[in-house]
Amino acid sequence: MKLKRILSMSIAVMMFMSSFVITAFATDDTCTVQELCLVDSSGNELTNAQIESEDGKLYLKTDIVNNTSDEKKIKAVIARYKGKTFDKVAMDVYDIASKETLKIEKGGENELSIDIINDKNAQYKVFVWDALTNAPLAESKVYNNEKKIIFIGNSLTYYGGLVADGTQNTDDASMKKRFGDEGYFYQMAKQNDIEINVTNWTWGGHGIDDIFGESCAADRGHDGHNHYADFKRLSDMEYDYIVMQPTNRTALTGEALKEQIQMVKDAFSIKSPDAEYYVLIPTTYYINDTNDKKDFRKSFSAVEEETGVKIIPWGKLVSDLIDGDAVVENSSQTYNKNSFIISVTATDGYHPNQLTGYITTQFVFSNIFGKKAEGENYAFCTDSELKSWFDVDSFLKKYYKYDNISTSGTLKGDSLTNYPEIFESSTDMLGIQKLIDEYIEKGIEEEVAEDNKPSIIFIGNSLTYVGETVFDPTQNIDSTSLSARVADKGYFYQLAKQNNMEMNVVNWTWGGHSISHMLGESCAANRGHNGRNHLADLKNYSDMKYDYVVYQPTNSYTLTKDALKTDISLLKETFGTENPNAQYFILVPTTYYVDDTTAKAEFRNSFPEIEEETGVKFIQWGSLVADLIDGDAVVENSTQTYNKNTFMISASASDGYNPNQLAGYITTQFVFSTITGKKAEGENYAFCTDDNLHSLFDLDAYLNKYYKYDNISADGTLKGDSLTNYPEIFKSSTEMAGIQKLIDSYIN
Repeated sequence: MKLKRILSMSIAVMMFMSSFVITAFATDDTCTVQELCLVDSSGNELTNAQIESEDGKLYLKTDIVNNTSDEKKIKAVIARYKGKTFDKVAMDVYDIASKETLKIEKGGENELSIDIINDKNAQYKVFVWDALTNAPLAESKVYNNEKKIIFIGNSLTYYGGLVADGTQNTDDASMKKRFGDEGYFYQMAKQNDIEINVTNWTWGGHGIDDIFGESCAADRGHDGHNHYADFKRLSDMEYDYIVMQPTNRTALTGEALKEQIQMVKDAFSIKSPDAEYYVLIPTTYYINDTNDKKDFRKSFSAVEEETGVKIIPWGKLVSDLIDGDAVVENSSQTYNKNSFIISVTATDGYHPNQLTGYITTQFVFSNIFGKKAEGENYAFCTDSELKSWFDVDSFLKKYYKYDNISTSGTLKGDSLTNYPEIFESSTDMLGIQKLIDEYIEKGIEEEVAEDNKPSIIFIGNSLTYVGETVFDPTQNIDSTSLSARVADKGYFYQLAKQNNMEMNVVNWTWGGHSISHMLGESCAANRGHNGRNHLADLKNYSDMKYDYVVYQPTNSYTLTKDALKTDISLLKETFGTENPNAQYFILVPTTYYVDDTTAKAEFRNSFPEIEEETGVKFIQWGSLVADLIDGDAVVENSTQTYNKNTFMISASASDGYNPNQLAGYITTQFVFSTITGKKAEGENYAFCTDDNLHSLFDLDAYLNKYYKYDNISADGTLKGDSLTNYPEIFKSSTEMAGIQKLIDSYIN
């Protein structure tokens, strides 16, 4: 029997309730509420209840059973809080006879409801307690316009500031600081008038299974620890958004990722059944690329479909900016790895800096709330008055220690990051924001399309890379160096790109190596790699499916018809299985023409026979360069004198055969025109010396690096009669047009 109903607009009463809290939120007058469990003062369950929302009202719906031998008097209250004060209350007091059930529901005799007023910092709670003793039976927070989000991850999540770089301690005092995080995500939501409570459940070096499994195996001082038990003890487990960022230490297959997603879903399924799930994919799954990483990325569509999560591959944009596959509109800066990744130690090169932290934050925020990145305010990222740990100088001195900070603490070094300058450039930041919007629109489908690009591999030595047809690579065999070879951005890539031909370029060139050293089981080149299986390395980073295989031999190892045919057989044996339709090309460098001998002449005379027998195509770019040096080819309307130094570097007294940038362009144009059938005449060659495109293209730096022997004085200035004139040739459109016409005539 209902005794009375009290409605009050202003009752300032403080009540002590139980700590049993269940949270739900309302958006546009629609309230989604979790199940409410009513318990007595001893903690014994009484019944189940639900809060329903309809027509802008909250309704209590419950059956309360009195299994005792005494009559019970129950009070139910729906109260609206502003701060700690009630400013609207609906309350009923009920008698429940022994062994009877009290029904409270919309439209029934005991209906209890209250109008929802959407207002900042307002919340609604339902209380049920014994009306005679005021012993609390249950409390439920049923409405709050403050959203809740949790970030689950590791140092790849917190380094850049998406959430705060929290303590790794596992005592309760330290872990409680993880709730109410005020990192970048909180700041971005706040400036958009979105009240959000952020939980930072990130642990350095931990995988998702370390954090939400029963036993941690991260080897970070927490082995055997149950982080999940800590979380359940400290959290109400009620979240609107659950964001995970895995690490390739524990998730490098689609199946592993699905298992980890399910582990997290199981943890939140009861208290947060309507939560939205997101998985962040950081740069580590793109840079230092391997076949395993490529296969993992290809699984994303299936993972999304099977799990219902949204995958946010923010690392793709950062990786593309590093590689030059994404270009910032109207940029004033050059983008490289140091623009986004810290170098706190010699072995680092994957942790995000503050700029990357902003990019990550913007990706998450835009995906969740549907707001465009373009025009978003990012000033909070470097506002030290807002948070001391947003300070740029402090971040630089803490995280850019390895070759960028001197012993005195000042910044130094050629690899100094330029991300502070990028933050200061409104033009650059606007360009980045536009790219964020573009990449969010593309989603994960773009990654799948990567396989559709034509692929080409260059196999050779310094005769191929010194001229920058492909980059002059480090000879190191660590993962960073090897992975850089499968995404080469040298001259050939640039020439194809400006012709709207996106190509995957692999640079398998090694100084002083023969083809047997590069594609055999054991290297014997005596260049520090003896015994190394370079072919195994290549297979680890490459799918071996190439449309074009380009090989440039050296007369140090190949100077006879039979030797070259053996090389070609090795090429076809290595690459023919994965792509039987691959096309093979042999580059013939200047070393087979200059300083001519009978052996070289006999070797060149065998080319037509080898072409016919093997089906390969010979590209004799060295013939044109040798003829220009000897005066047997003439550049139309030329004002320059062509000699050996026009095309060859003099890095040492014994050099005089490796190509310079001009010879590198000629090589590149020969290959591109032969493969595509496109004429050289009229082709744009500005990329060859565009240091904004890549620092390795800088002409002055190239001269100082490669023209040391008799062309650079002790103070670094160019000198001598043998000074190269190729920079002047590059600057002359007349000379370059003449060279391009010669390239076309020699190809034909």
